[in-house]
Amino acid sequence: MLISEKNPMMIEKEEPPKNVVPDPVAKLPQEKIDSLKKKIEQITELGRKLSELSKKWKLEIHDPIDTEELAKWCESNGVYLPDVYVTILSCTNGLSISCDSIDYINIYRFDTNETTDDKYQRTREEMLGREYDYYINCKPSLGWSNYLMLHYNPYTAELFIERERYKYDPIEDFEKEVLDEAIRYFETQEKRLSQKGQSKEASKSNPMMKWYDKVLASIDDPDLNSDAVLFEPVPKKEIAAWEKKNGIKLPRDYKNWLMLSNGLEFADKIVYKLEELDLENPVIGPKDGKEYIVIASLSGASDCLVFYPATKEVFVLTDDGELRTGDFVYHVIQEGFEYLKDE
Repeated sequence: MLISEKNPMMIEKEEPPKNVVPDPVAKLPQEKIDSLKKKIEQITELGRKLSELSKKWKLEIHDPIDTEELAKWCESNGVYLPDVYVTILSCTNGLSISCDSIDYINIYRFDTNETTDDKYQRTREEMLGREYDYYINCKPSLGWSNYLMLHYNPYTAELFIERERYKYDPIEDFEKEVLDEAIRYFETQEKRLSQKGQSKEASKSNPMMKWYDKVLASIDDPDLNSDAVLFEPVPKKEIAAWEKKNGIKLPRDYKNWLMLSNGLEFADKIVYKLEELDLENPVIGPKDGKEYIVIASLSGASDCLVFYPATKEVFVLTDDGELRTGDFVYHVIQEGFEYLKDE
């Protein structure tokens, strides 16, 4: 294939389906419209909560667009917008929720003052005549979601997601594939951040509280590239029941941490949740042959933090099989901060 100025990427041409011409004023069933609007309201509210909980999160919304005027513009310019996009625009003409200026979801504003040349790389005459050279030019973007670009075909109103460069997967159900995924992600982030106030009331006397607060504060620290993940605490009674059932006493610091957060993902460390402790497959000490239980992964290698059930003593089991004295606070939290500072 010859490389031309019109096709510098050597993208194979794809003839437009000229017999597929959607109705530019077609509407979704009212039930679907109501469901989509409810999801947009939910996402907006979650974005508002996140921005209140952390300065890193930003929400941007706008006044809704006049969909009747939009339909007239589309008809006069030969453009067919996805019904889902039009429904979103009827709620807010543009929506962005970002963390540290990086958008997780961004539905672009639609400006009818822009010419078709600017927006679609095509003149109005070409749009009306449905003439174009290669498929890439008929997929303008309508925004981002989960860091992937969203596109649509202005000749057919089809929706696509660009998972790889110039590879477009059709979106069969925008609500489930895009909006529901965004809601799940934002709910997780909101739940994590909201623990900040709850934990202080519930665990003022916990000796691990200061370390919990420090890890939580790292999320909003602009000098640290922290993406710490905290979880719901485990009630003291549940921990006691677990110890009685398994005949094992947990190390003090690990047990106190569980009462603040059932596990932790921080820097290159992963503290296992109580239910994730593998009692059936303990690691064997390289020299003493004793059975140790793993409570945390310490690095991208296979170093881990373990304890000996008979004494509750904590050790570091290194990648090369060496067993060293360990400390939960030092090897998980303090070394985690050192890792972040060096990044």
